[in-house]
Amino acid sequence: MTIRVAQSGDSSTIAALHSLCFETPWPHETIIDFIANDLVLVSGDDVDGFIIVRHIVDEAEILSLAVTETRRQSGLGSSLVMAACEQLHQMGVRRLFLEVAADNHPARSLYEQAGFRQIGLRKAYYKRAIGPNGDAIIMAVDLPSHPIVTKN
Repeated sequence: MTIRVAQSGDSSTIAALHSLCFETPWPHETIIDFIANDLVLVSGDDVDGFIIVRHIVDEAEILSLAVTETRRQSGLGSSLVMAACEQLHQMGVRRLFLEVAADNHPARSLYEQAGFRQIGLRKAYYKRAIGPNGDAIIMAVDLPSHPIVTKN
C-alpha cells in the first residue's frame, strides 16, 4: 500500500470518490484548491482513498477522509490517518482535530483506534436530505504523545 501526497492530476478522481462517499459532495474546484494549499494524501496510483487536512501553525483539522467501498475494512483509512499524523508532526503540528457524524460508527471507531478522543458536540451540524440533521462529534488527538510519533 503506497500513500503519497496528492498531485493536481488526482483531483478528478478525488472529487469522484468524494461524491460517492458523502451526501453533499464538494465541487471539483474545491478539491483542486485543497491539493494546491493543504495536505492531501492519497493511496496508490488509482486513488483508493484520500485524506484532506488543513493546518494552521501548530493545529490541524481533518476535513475529509474517504476510502472506496472495495477497500473499506482493509486498514487503508487507518493508514491514511497515521500517515497524516506523521507528516503533520514533522510540520510542527501539535494537535489534530476532526468532526465526525455521531451516527457514523465505523468512522468513529477508526478515529478512536487512532487515539482521537471526543472533546465536544455540535448539535444538528450535518444537513441531511432526509430526516433530521445529524450531530457532529468533535474529536482531537495530541500529536507529540501519539503512538505513531513517540515510537521514533
